[in-house]
Amino acid sequence: MKKTLLKISFLFLSFLIAAPSANSQDVGATFCWHYNEIYGGDSYAFNKSLAKKGLPADNTNWSATTEWWENMAEEIEYSGIDFVAMLSRGTTPNAPDRGNGNPNHISKLIDAMNLTGANFKVAIFDDCPNSWTGAKNWNESGGASYSTDSPKFDCAVTANWQYIYDMNIKPTWQAIPDSKRYKIDGRPVIWFWGAKPSWMTNLQGNLSKILTHIKTKCQADFGFTPYLIIEKSWLDNDNTITTAHADGVHGWFTSATQTSYSLWKKDDGTLWNGQKFGALAPAFGYAGHEPFLDPKMGYATGNERRMKAGLDATVGADARSTLVEGFTDAAESAALWRSNDTEYYDYPNERLNMLRRYTTSPYPSTLKVQVEACDVIYDLTTGNSGGAYRRGGNLDILKCSDTNAGWYVTATQANEWMEWKELPLLASTKFQLRYKSTASSSIKFSVDGTSLSTITLPSTSGVWTTIDAGTYSTASNSLHTVRLTIVSGTPDINYFLRVNGNVAVTGVTLTPATATLSVGNTQQLTKSVTPSNATNQTVTYSSNNSSVATVNSSGLVTAISAGTATITVTTQDGNKTDTSVITVTSGIQTLQAENATLSGAIINTNQTGYHGTGFADYVNNSGDYIQWTVNVGSAGSYDLTFRYALPNGGRPLELKVNGTVKVASLDFPATVLWNTWETITTKQTLVSGSNTIRLTTIGSNGGNIDELFVTPMSAYVDDCDVITGWSSAGTNALSLYSTDKKQGANCIQMVGSGTDEFKKVFSPAYNSGATTANGVLKFWYYVSDATKELSIYNILIIQI
Repeated sequence: MKKTLLKISFLFLSFLIAAPSANSQDVGATFCWHYNEIYGGDSYAFNKSLAKKGLPADNTNWSATTEWWENMAEEIEYSGIDFVAMLSRGTTPNAPDRGNGNPNHISKLIDAMNLTGANFKVAIFDDCPNSWTGAKNWNESGGASYSTDSPKFDCAVTANWQYIYDMNIKPTWQAIPDSKRYKIDGRPVIWFWGAKPSWMTNLQGNLSKILTHIKTKCQADFGFTPYLIIEKSWLDNDNTITTAHADGVHGWFTSATQTSYSLWKKDDGTLWNGQKFGALAPAFGYAGHEPFLDPKMGYATGNERRMKAGLDATVGADARSTLVEGFTDAAESAALWRSNDTEYYDYPNERLNMLRRYTTSPYPSTLKVQVEACDVIYDLTTGNSGGAYRRGGNLDILKCSDTNAGWYVTATQANEWMEWKELPLLASTKFQLRYKSTASSSIKFSVDGTSLSTITLPSTSGVWTTIDAGTYSTASNSLHTVRLTIVSGTPDINYFLRVNGNVAVTGVTLTPATATLSVGNTQQLTKSVTPSNATNQTVTYSSNNSSVATVNSSGLVTAISAGTATITVTTQDGNKTDTSVITVTSGIQTLQAENATLSGAIINTNQTGYHGTGFADYVNNSGDYIQWTVNVGSAGSYDLTFRYALPNGGRPLELKVNGTVKVASLDFPATVLWNTWETITTKQTLVSGSNTIRLTTIGSNGGNIDELFVTPMSAYVDDCDVITGWSSAGTNALSLYSTDKKQGANCIQMVGSGTDEFKKVFSPAYNSGATTANGVLKFWYYVSDATKELSIYNILIIQI
């Protein structure tokens, strides 16, 4: 029987993790729950589990324990692998449960995953000699024979297929919820071991039918077509298998030829279905018992050598998924679990740590480290006073009732310590300790022998609490020895988290999300990084159309020309992005006086008719000023139009543009009342970009100033609006309001010279009856030409 079990254990695989994305590289391990493994490999010479036999106690029956499954879920999650492939060997309703892989026990792993918060996925590994031949013989003999070679499994007899699907694959999928199934391309995965004449008959032409049967039944029963990865011997024994039957092929490993890994390809060097699948063993057997795959590969030291070589040759060679033998395979000294074996392990967590280095997240943002599973212990008392979890040693351990269960270290005292080898620390690492106590205590972490600050642990009144427990910085992510020392008191300790010392950015928002600007105007965009306490909040801004709008390093957008531009903010940490769509229109810019820079002048609202939220009111006769800043897209002539109110004339102001006096005494004619608002316009030259426009009192306190309009010459679109021949001799003003609002025919037009009258061009002509040598014409200007962008401008003011 023992020889048979060893023969079976030869089939144990470490499973490969596969991810949904087409080019991902997953790592997984085979997982066996033979009763000898559940007893921690206690009967084997090497690779015994670090956890004690028969959790929670030595006499706990393998079928009753749930703690073993709980510990396995913790260890698998700690390793970081993507999935485990369950070494399912089928149900046998007419014979006793042999305790060697009955899928009815898989629910215990699922329960343990839920309890511990584990996130890895679960696949199937069909151990064909045992799940087909052995299970059939055991069931049909009523438990008298478990031979895997006599009688052999006849693949041509379709009634035999019930052992493949109905008694094995189906109950296994029933035990694994869809959310926990390991999938490739969205399809749950089944790995198969070898199919050979040693165990089966009539393979040719029937193995392909068996694969079709499995896919058809899964589709009918579960609504999916599984992703099937077969061992290369299937192809050797049935040449009818195509990519329609098998999605992938692996080459396993062969201890007899000292081959501990494979990355299978067809004989012509091409890939099956365009994918590579790897398989490997970290070691196999032990010295003096051939075949033996030495984990040190013949060297005096370095038990990680063979495992690293296999992972380099598979994961490192872009295998789509790699399966490692075998998480619990102590029977063949190929286990990956924590072990206190000092012959083929350099320290208990060695193989788990090696697995993590080849996952897609070798330096996860958060790593949970169980203190009861440390690599080295210094304890001042003899024995395990709590009696829980660990095989031998002096660490005091009890079962834990904290969230996610597990075990914890108790009865600590000053100067005791626990140590972990080759922990993956981030460039900026923070430690967070989960503890409880009834009195104040203190601890400290050290990294590679350098102590961090001592951390006081306040009393928690016996309630589990998490506390920040120190930070460590280094040049880059790297592996280190970490020690946790009790400085004072007797705290109970559950675990610690190794987290990112930097608070990572999870998103960024840019406001406003949209904005409309006139040419030359600016818009300040505001970024909001989440979380608000993120360490690195550095961002950059960019414009996808800098000819329309530019943006500076602080998010200030400048409108350059008509069109649309998208401004993107990007965080340095995480490359998170958000956008703001800027629409730029040509035409008049309107600048409110209340938004200008004021010196002496104040903002008032005691008169009616103003625009915006108020107007500027000069206080002092000299030196008070109002200054606007305006951005224009190009240098040239611009009309500066000031909206103002002034009952009595004789209060001129000095006009400066960009610090230079342009009009020493700009006249503001009387508007009769303080709530009657008029405008004056002066043409000035502005530079491309930022310009300052200032009105300063020069002997009288000036009128009330409401707005400044800045109008480029391009805003005057057609010839109908051209002013011709008018002199500036007169002093009276005439305002004429048009009811016609279209470009071209019937627009307001000024004609004649000198004393000619204002006319509105109609047919027949309309005579306003008013004449003046100096007037002001105001009208709405509406662009309706189909070749131009439809837009409505503010009132266009023309100084005559």
